[in-house]
Amino acid sequence: MVFMNFDNNIGVRLREERDRLGFTQQEMTVHIGISQNMWSKYERGQAVPGGDVLAKLLAIGGDVLFILSGKRSTTTLTDDEKELLTGYRQLDIRGKTSMLGMLEVVGTPPKAATSVKYAGTVKQVIEGDQTIHGGLTIGPGQKKRKKTL
Repeated sequence: MVFMNFDNNIGVRLREERDRLGFTQQEMTVHIGISQNMWSKYERGQAVPGGDVLAKLLAIGGDVLFILSGKRSTTTLTDDEKELLTGYRQLDIRGKTSMLGMLEVVGTPPKAATSVKYAGTVKQVIEGDQTIHGGLTIGPGQKKRKKTL
């Protein structure tokens, strides 16, 4: 059995959790009911919060399992995450497959935007690694059309 060094990691995880919740140290201390000096000691690893502090953290949406073990809880979800999960669970297998495919697409980090100089009105902004074909193929009996970007 492997044991983590709780005292060395708790401060880092408390800070990560406070950031995830979107609180400053001062805001966190108001929600938890402790002094800012004490919270600062927790984040620096100079003190370990007791059960009452962890219970109050849990009550405001904190992931206590993460603080204690370093592993994220799957039960501590934001309202948005709960709504997505509820909707996902109601889908059939095709819907779930589509959603997972969409996550792969939107979860991919965006590539740097490419600037294109064009003398005229820009009607579309294109980002990422794109190939744009500027030529126009005219078939028999077709008239050349004016193209706009």
